Amino acid sequence: MLVLQKTTSIRTLYSDYERVEALLNAEDGFNSRNFDLFTVSDLIGREKTLPLLSVHLFLQHNLIKHVNEHKLSRFLTEVSTTYRRDVSYHNDLHGIDVAQMAHLFLVQGGLTQLLELNHLDTLAFLTAAICHDLGHDGYTNAYHVNRVSQRAIAHNDVSVQESYHVAETFKILSKSEANFLDELKPQAFKHIRQRMIGCILATDMAKHASDLASLKQLIDSKGISEGENAHLVLNKENDQSLFKSQQFILETCLHACDVSQQTRPFSTVAKWTYLLFEEFFNQGDLEKTHSLPVSFLCDRETTSIPTMQPGFITGVTLTLFAPLSQIMPSMTEFADSAKENCEKWQAYQEGEREKLVYVKCKQQN
Repeated sequence: MLVLQKTTSIRTLYSDYERVEALLNAEDGFNSRNFDLFTVSDLIGREKTLPLLSVHLFLQHNLIKHVNEHKLSRFLTEVSTTYRRDVSYHNDLHGIDVAQMAHLFLVQGGLTQLLELNHLDTLAFLTAAICHDLGHDGYTNAYHVNRVSQRAIAHNDVSVQESYHVAETFKILSKSEANFLDELKPQAFKHIRQRMIGCILATDMAKHASDLASLKQLIDSKGISEGENAHLVLNKENDQSLFKSQQFILETCLHACDVSQQTRPFSTVAKWTYLLFEEFFNQGDLEKTHSLPVSFLCDRETTSIPTMQPGFITGVTLTLFAPLSQIMPSMTEFADSAKENCEKWQAYQEGEREKLVYVKCKQQN
């Protein structure tokens, strides 16, 4: 069992720890891609899930001693409530799900050792993962741009949602009562801020193709295969080159975490997928209402969810996990699981409950 800190804030967050300890420490627990987040959330309650599991992350990586614990508690509570519960997929559960996957990259993938990360790097990477969709309203960047929404105007049509998530994160951190990093020296805070901004902005799918091309070029140019020469992803020419080379891999890995749901057990995959399409179809309905082009995958009248999943797996998930597995061979099982899920989707028969997603309309505003 983890040795918990003695401060009131951390102990309060962990008041339900014993109820989930067995799940977290099980073979298919927090250190496994089979981790069942939904079961934990049902057990301890939605409002406690992100804060408790985030603290668990910080304890796992020995980060608590580097931050203000009372303010960390406040920060995580505000993050949890800033995520919108009326958004079916891009919410607090997705945030901590991606953070748990980031944890697996660090531990199972060996990312900490590979990139020679210090505690500031790990802190930035995990906090970025937790907050990467903070305040998401359930609509895509394209929708905001086409509607000329206030969010699009504020961020000049560039990575609209991702820019918003970064801003919301640091808006919370700007509050003295929630700035758990306030004991860091200015240069250390700047280091973390640079890491977090880059990682969150890298989750914009518009950057997928260019970042993937850069990743493949790096692997090919360094002769990296099945872990051999993996250390060459780092450029140690000088401190700036080292930071930049670390940052690129961190950004690519967080992007992979963000699209990793198809590497989970199929029962979990299906649940996440139908939650995502609730958002997509709601957006499609609004696009029709406002006479906008209906975005790809967002038309509930023409889209078949099972039919579309193999294309996403092969075109997005595997395109990332396959090359990353060359750098971190222990992540190969994630790619293998995605391939298995691709076959399961091809044979999948939707139940009556799942078919409701094609006809059920959320209240729109």
